[in-house]
Amino acid sequence: MTMPKTIFITALVCTFFSLSAYSASKYSGPIIDVHIHAYKEQSPLFGLEHPPTLRGKTYRAVKNAEHLKQEVLQRFHKYNIVKAVVTAGELWLEDAPTTILVANATKPPSILKKQHELDYLDVIAEVAPFYEGKKLDHPSIERYFKLAEELGVPIGVHIFPGSPNFGLHYLPEVLGSMRAYNASPGQIDNSTD
Repeated sequence: MTMPKTIFITALVCTFFSLSAYSASKYSGPIIDVHIHAYKEQSPLFGLEHPPTLRGKTYRAVKNAEHLKQEVLQRFHKYNIVKAVVTAGELWLEDAPTTILVANATKPPSILKKQHELDYLDVIAEVAPFYEGKKLDHPSIERYFKLAEELGVPIGVHIFPGSPNFGLHYLPEVLGSMRAYNASPGQIDNSTD
């Protein structure tokens, strides 16, 4: 009776040490990035310098659409990013067809459905009701969930605050209505319900 107990304890100890060694090693396998944006040349975000973030960092935006694409595609290679959910990814699809998963959620469902039929929609993302002061269960969002189910595609939800300073600095006027129900409890949320 003591033998099985000993084997179990030995197996548990060996498993513990092998898991500890694994978690201490640096991951070098493939990565799926779930949140990138492609932009057309007219984007007002190009060339901006964001004020210091909550971490005290200052960010400088890329100069133009081509600069952004080249920088991101280089990082795909450098960091072994094998798939990337890219909002407006159709702009880069020709450059990285096996990597890009085209995402969009800023259009009516009928247009998103047509995009899917044309192979220009793999993910309905990013759904971002929090920037409008809505929770994820708001009736206006339901049509996107229904479409995702119909098309058999995932849906991606953006939570507050956004990229480096977006919610806090780029659109400070929306802070009063911002919702963070699915985010960290320590984030800003002026709601009472």
